[in-house]
Amino acid sequence: MIALEICVINRVPLERAPINSWLDENDNVTLISRYDMPIEYLTKIKHFYCLKNFDNDQALESLIIKLHDQFRFNRLITLSENDVVRTAKLRSLLKIDGQDFFSGWLFKDKPTMKEFAQLRGLNVPGFTSISSFQEAVEFAENHGYPLICKPINEAGSLDVLYIKDNTDLGEVKGLLKKYDQIDIEEFIKGRLFHVDGVISKRKIAFVSVSMYLTNDGKSTTLFNQQSDSLDVTRTFSDFTINQNSEEFKNLASETNKLLEDPTFDNGTVHIEYIIDTNGKAYFIEMGSRTGGMMIANTIEHKFGFVMNEASFKLQANIPFNFPDKKIDSEYGYMTILPENNKLIKFNEEIIRENPDVIQLESNAVIGHDYQLATESTSRIGTILFSAKNVADVKNKINNLTQLIDKNIVWST
Repeated sequence: MIALEICVINRVPLERAPINSWLDENDNVTLISRYDMPIEYLTKIKHFYCLKNFDNDQALESLIIKLHDQFRFNRLITLSENDVVRTAKLRSLLKIDGQDFFSGWLFKDKPTMKEFAQLRGLNVPGFTSISSFQEAVEFAENHGYPLICKPINEAGSLDVLYIKDNTDLGEVKGLLKKYDQIDIEEFIKGRLFHVDGVISKRKIAFVSVSMYLTNDGKSTTLFNQQSDSLDVTRTFSDFTINQNSEEFKNLASETNKLLEDPTFDNGTVHIEYIIDTNGKAYFIEMGSRTGGMMIANTIEHKFGFVMNEASFKLQANIPFNFPDKKIDSEYGYMTILPENNKLIKFNEEIIRENPDVIQLESNAVIGHDYQLATESTSRIGTILFSAKNVADVKNKINNLTQLIDKNIVWST
C-alpha cells in the first residue's frame, strides 16, 4: 500500500472515533485536535498537534498550511460537523482532493441547502433568511402560523424557536441579538425522519432511514413537543425503519434526487425530512457528516459497520467494503429528557440489567438542578435497544419509559 500523507482535523475524542485503529502502519497521519489524547490512542499516528484555541480559524489554517509545506498532504479529513466548512476551505486553498469550500458551505448553511434541494426537485417548506424583526413580521403575514426559526448554521436543534402566534414572534428579537441572520420557515405538521447515507466515489453506496418517536409512540416534528398526557415528554426515541416500508422507499427516492450529484466525492451524510399528513415528503436540512447521538450505534448493530470508519477510509481513499449482514431487527435509541427540577435519584444499574437494554450511556448528575430540554442533545441518559417491527418499537418505548419512571426521582 502506498503511504498516505493525511491530515485529520479532529475535535471528536478518539474514544468515539478511534482513528488509530483504522490506519495502516504506512499511513503518515498528522492529527490536529482540541483534545489531549491518551498515548495509547496515538500509537499509529506519527504526528500530533493540539491547539488550545481550536476554534481560532486563523491559527488552525496557518498551522495546517505550514505543515502542508512540510508533509504535502494527500488528504484533509474531518469527522466533526463543526469542522466541515473550515476543512473544505483548506482543501480548496491547498488544492487537495475532497469536499471543497462550496460543498462544505452547501451542507452547512440552511437557506443555501434548501435552495439547492428546490433546484433538485424536492419539496421544501416556505422559508427565507432574515436579519431584522420587521422581516419576521412580513414573513408571518405572508405565510401565517405556526413557524420555525433557527440559526442558519448551528446544529443539534440549538436555539430553535417554535412560533405559534404574534406573541411568540417577539422571541425572534432575542435570537437576532445573538445571530446576525436566522432562518425562518413554515412549520410542517407530520412525522419527522432522518436519512443516513454513505457517499463513495460520488455515488450513494448506503442508505438507512429512521423515525423519531415520543414516549407515546408517535412521531413528532418537534423533539420537545408535549405528549397527550399532562406530563412533558420524558423520553424521545429515534428508530430505524424497514427497508420495504413506503416511508423508506419514499425518502430513499428523495435522497437519490438530492444526491444524484452529491457535490463531494466521499463521506457520510445526515438528512432530515418531514412527511406531512398527506404523505408528502419535505426536505428540512442536511449535513455532510455522521449523525450524532447514538445514530452510528444503531447502524453498527443493524448493518454491521461503523459510519465514521467508512467516512474516514473513503475520505482517505482507502478501500472500504460494506459487510453483507442479515438484518433481523430494527435498532434505535431513547433519550431520557430532563425535568425542570433537581435530580434526586437515578438507578442506572437496574436499567442496564433490563433485557431490552443493549447499552445505557448516562451523564446524569445527582443533585444537579436541571431545566426542560431546549435542544435535541439535552439529555441525562441514552438507551440503545432493538425491536422486531414498528409495533414492537412502540411497545418497548412504553415499557422502557415506565422502567425509567420507576427508577428516577426528581424533587417536587
